[in-house]
Amino acid sequence: MATPTAMDACNYCGAPGALKCGRCHAACYCSRDHQRLDSGDHRDLCKNYTSVSSPDLGEHLAATCLILPGNLIFSENPILVGPVAYSDLICLGCHSAITEEDFSKCPDCKWPVCSKVCANSKSHWAECDVLAKDELGIGIPQHIGQTPRYDLIMLLRGLLLKETDPKSWKVLMAMQSHKEIWKKDNDPFHAAAVKYFTEVCKCGFDEDEIHHVRGVIMTNCMVFKSDKGTSLRALYPQFRLFNHSCIPNIHISSNSDGEITARAAVTIQKNEQLCISYTGTMEPLWQRQKYLSEIYKFQCQCKRCSDPTEFGTYFSSPRCPDCRRSFMLPSGNGSINWWICETCGLRYELIDVLQEVSDWLNRIDMSDFIGKRTVKQLNKDVDRMHDSFHPLHYVPLQFTQNLLREIKGENYVTFKLRQEIWENHLEICDKLEPGLTRRRGMVLFNLGATINGVVKSGIAEKEIYLPRVPSLLQEAKLFLLEAQRIFQLEPKTSRERHWLYSITSVYDEIEAMERSCQEGTEHLE
Repeated sequence: MATPTAMDACNYCGAPGALKCGRCHAACYCSRDHQRLDSGDHRDLCKNYTSVSSPDLGEHLAATCLILPGNLIFSENPILVGPVAYSDLICLGCHSAITEEDFSKCPDCKWPVCSKVCANSKSHWAECDVLAKDELGIGIPQHIGQTPRYDLIMLLRGLLLKETDPKSWKVLMAMQSHKEIWKKDNDPFHAAAVKYFTEVCKCGFDEDEIHHVRGVIMTNCMVFKSDKGTSLRALYPQFRLFNHSCIPNIHISSNSDGEITARAAVTIQKNEQLCISYTGTMEPLWQRQKYLSEIYKFQCQCKRCSDPTEFGTYFSSPRCPDCRRSFMLPSGNGSINWWICETCGLRYELIDVLQEVSDWLNRIDMSDFIGKRTVKQLNKDVDRMHDSFHPLHYVPLQFTQNLLREIKGENYVTFKLRQEIWENHLEICDKLEPGLTRRRGMVLFNLGATINGVVKSGIAEKEIYLPRVPSLLQEAKLFLLEAQRIFQLEPKTSRERHWLYSITSVYDEIEAMERSCQEGTEHLE
């Protein structure tokens, strides 16, 4: 037996230790008892990630050890919370929705509130003094409905941190803002916000700090649902250090208080970057790149964007109109302006790709496109799409998502169509958003529940081969168990936890059906 090295010494007593902390894999222990006794002191040092810097990637988070799917990275609370930029009317005191035309207003600043209690709340005092300087009501929302004026509120709350919370202000000032680019681009909303707090609400805010704070909010904030059901933005000390990838390895969830939890979605190797997606993973290449360029000021070169086929899904690529055998792929080197057939070499401009996609999406949006078609006709529509796009392409995905919302009937034929659609969606998720993610959990649940419907309707309508029933039910249970594992990782106060009740209900129904089938078989014997 090899002599233990100094690194193998028990963290608690110093004796040779073979056990390692399952999270950081750095601390060693000679026994479970000593690991438990050391847990209080080790907790603050136990991390499976670290902050690193590089000229290309800037400051970001990387794994310090092998991290398994579902393992916790960290949880943290926000240092700043405010309404989303483009919001329906909400109370500045409690963030509840305001839906009545004759809504209350703060007597001093005239902004919408739900009651006098919220107008007089301590959390509103400091911002009220500033907003009250807008004597002409230039920035004040006046009517029910969505308005971009709430963009001002989180910016103001960030600026006020300088006096109300210097520690959080220091963190905010250290965040990436791209302020020079925002200034140069002269974005109208950005420019209007700066002008509002320098020329309308004159409180001595430094103009450069206004540029920085708004840039920080646009670059680093995360949206979550409050306990009132309204959408809010928040800034976090460590969350901002996650780099972007269009195929993320980290899954983020939040509770109604804004606390976020970061977990590994897939197996992450030591020294690997920890990445979230700043965009929607189910958006095509040109939309992702446009959004990242406009908001985050960079062009993505992640593994997905660097692979013209997007991991074999051809998610953004139309079929070549000439040879029909292959697909039009972006020309490479980060450019998406030209697309080339991988077989015959036909060249397309991006505008041609967008036109073909737009034509199909406009057809999908037609109100009677789905509602007046039979299941057989809908299947033909899907086949026609596959003449123009790969089965895993963005356009068929949009069509089938609409189809799932519109398709009626609880019979065997419609359940089979739903099953095929959910199987297709799962294949897309497995390639573009793999692992323990909420989206994948929802797909798994719906697939399991749909297979249950296939079996029930198939037995009732005598459309299913009965010896196949046990294997189909077992398959459905496996999908449900994996979905359950995903949703069990959600915070206990998360709205997504309700999926667990639905999963349990369907699972119990399947088990009851299995018992019924077993009893029927025994009776025949």
